Amino acid sequence: MASSQQSERQQKKSDETDDSGYYSHASQSALVSKQKPTIEAWAASRDPYRVVAFGSATPLPFQQHQFPDDVILPWTDEVLSRIKQCLSRLNIQWTSIFAHRISSKIVLPSQLINTVFVESTNHDPSKFQQAANEIYQMFIALGSLPFSVQVELRNARLMVDNTIVQLPGDIGFIQAIKNARPTILHLVNLYCGRTWTSIGYHMCGNRRQPESSCKPTVVVFCEPGSISDFDGLESALQATLEPIKWLLQIRPGFLDWCTRASEPVNYIEGILLKPTNGSSIGVKGNTTEAGSTGCWLTLTMTDGTKLPVLLTCYHVVASQNKAVKDKVDKDGMHYGDSIGGVTMQYPAAFDLYANLADLEYLSTSSPDTKATYDKLQQLRAMPDIGQVIAASGVRINAAGRRMDWALILTYSTMTKNVLPPNKALKTRSAYPMNDPLAYRVSEGEVVHGVGKMAVNDWLIKNGRTSGVTTGFVNRMGREVNWGTVEMTSCEAEVIGQANNFANYRDSGSMVTNQHGNMVGLLIGKDACSSDFDAGFVTPFQDIQEDVSLYTNGGTLSLA
Repeated sequence: MASSQQSERQQKKSDETDDSGYYSHASQSALVSKQKPTIEAWAASRDPYRVVAFGSATPLPFQQHQFPDDVILPWTDEVLSRIKQCLSRLNIQWTSIFAHRISSKIVLPSQLINTVFVESTNHDPSKFQQAANEIYQMFIALGSLPFSVQVELRNARLMVDNTIVQLPGDIGFIQAIKNARPTILHLVNLYCGRTWTSIGYHMCGNRRQPESSCKPTVVVFCEPGSISDFDGLESALQATLEPIKWLLQIRPGFLDWCTRASEPVNYIEGILLKPTNGSSIGVKGNTTEAGSTGCWLTLTMTDGTKLPVLLTCYHVVASQNKAVKDKVDKDGMHYGDSIGGVTMQYPAAFDLYANLADLEYLSTSSPDTKATYDKLQQLRAMPDIGQVIAASGVRINAAGRRMDWALILTYSTMTKNVLPPNKALKTRSAYPMNDPLAYRVSEGEVVHGVGKMAVNDWLIKNGRTSGVTTGFVNRMGREVNWGTVEMTSCEAEVIGQANNFANYRDSGSMVTNQHGNMVGLLIGKDACSSDFDAGFVTPFQDIQEDVSLYTNGGTLSLA
């Protein structure tokens, strides 16, 4: 099958435009006409109820930002009057005209777009493009502006909104899409190569419509900016999905290890001298990356020896030495190996030094700030929290999940694991079934035991960046492309409820269930599923079995 797929891909590639980078002036127009659109442009073209004046609409969900003082849109009465006249002339019923500074969740924060939005109730969007173009030209006619302006017309109730709700529990309904999964994966690999990042199975709809209007949808996420035969993929997948009454979306999306650069933790209100569940940790001296403490466990060897260990993600503890990392990536680190045993620190150097720099000046004017500054200096001088003694490397286990765990031998920090208290949940929607009585955990209450993660379970975690968040386990796992054919896995997907389930540098967080049992480890996230980011969680049973392979039969139990 591999050779057949390769020949099919080569034939498809030959039908596409020459990507050598060289072309004659005579062939330039032909080249442009054949050029396939990026995933952003292609996805935008599939939504007639959301159009922009130029380029393609910022992919949903986007982020909103405050306008800086030097950006003032020319909202004169004359401009607004002309906009309204334009809409009236084109028979566009509008409800509001407003402006936001927005950015996609998958681009750098500096790539902000000043956007004028026109909300319409028209069911016929045929004049939307003309109106967007004319309104944009009004701003251009005002003269040279010190910033760019985009114009977007949309019917917010009819546009593709990407809101996700849980799949129904109907066994026949779920089995039908499970039977189609091998074909779906084959077609996505065939048409997109390695540019796809994941395949999700969701109930998708518009947040402004009743939840009952959501439809079962296969969502293929592709790398931002990627170009593939999306038309061909759409046609092939629809032929597979139509008989079982599933819809299709193909849109931009990316995976995140939850360790990449973001804002440092703010310790201005204080820091503990010992880490707790969800604290910042990192490889000693690594000032660019960080992760989260998972849970403290006892590793019992076959000879009865008991070792105090801290469980976190392998990619949080990966060596900065490329040769060492490459070897451990490939082979993992067995207990007793001399290579890969990096030293870990709390807090991560990224957070420690950023806060020392920020607080150095403030510590002279505030007693509380000085106390925090002194604690950070104390932590800077303290011994490290421990050394890695075993790690998974980068592998897919027999169950088809990515293994991404590490054990840190840590005598100095060994402690009981503490559950997130219910008072950390700020809204009813964060609770199981929106019922505050369904999760009652007092401050300082410890993890009750080890449990199994099941579909539709309500889960909670405490992470280094996002703190306490909740979500539910989707009834279908997410196919995830880690970069090669051999590294495609199916991960348990936890969809955020009242907030993102995971954020940058949350990797390694302990995940517990409604009953106070530890059930898994957060290894990464998808940032583009819906308003709230989804997290990927490895069940503890998988980790337990894998740890046994790398520790000569060792077993893990709660501290």
